[in-house]
Amino acid sequence: QLQFYVSELSIYQNGERQVVSLTPNHWQNDGVTLIGGACGGDVNWQLLFESSMPLSQQVDKIEFTIGVPFEVNHLNPLTQSSPLNQSDMFWTWQLGHKFFRLDIKSEEMGWAFHSGSMGCESPSPMRTPKEACKLPNRAKVVLSDVDLNESISVDLTKLLSGIDLNESTRCMSSPDTPSCEILLRRLGVNNDSIVFSGVHR
Repeated sequence: QLQFYVSELSIYQNGERQVVSLTPNHWQNDGVTLIGGACGGDVNWQLLFESSMPLSQQVDKIEFTIGVPFEVNHLNPLTQSSPLNQSDMFWTWQLGHKFFRLDIKSEEMGWAFHSGSMGCESPSPMRTPKEACKLPNRAKVVLSDVDLNESISVDLTKLLSGIDLNESTRCMSSPDTPSCEILLRRLGVNNDSIVFSGVHR
């Protein structure tokens, strides 16, 4: 399974930020898109949006966040609209959604990397925090000189390079797990993402 939430989409053309809005459908609402899927299940690799002004094929820059905004991250998934109602992309009301989920399984082993907010304070796991989590772990992705007619790539080789996939390197976003520091940084948490790339001029 490879799935991740995309939010806070911005597109820059001629040096100016263009106003864009996500097109609501099964995979996205007006603020968040769920990309990817699981083997044998439904899969989505498209992000659909509308712009208030015509966009050229080549744009200066695309920015987006891998994650769910705090304002909707900790709401009850049973009452939220798609795509924030997918139970396997949610931890608890206290922690909120899994922003990025990669599960790999073979006959010999299973390995997982799930990113999401940590250090979220509330009276219990079933209560939503009133203030932002200490480790929001939202990854900012910035791609320059992008061709809108081409795909944006997710390079799992760069994400997993040098990591021996075993039980000790599984990452559930805990700051105490050494592999998490590497994986979250490569994804783009507090750093430039090396996982995502666009088609340049």
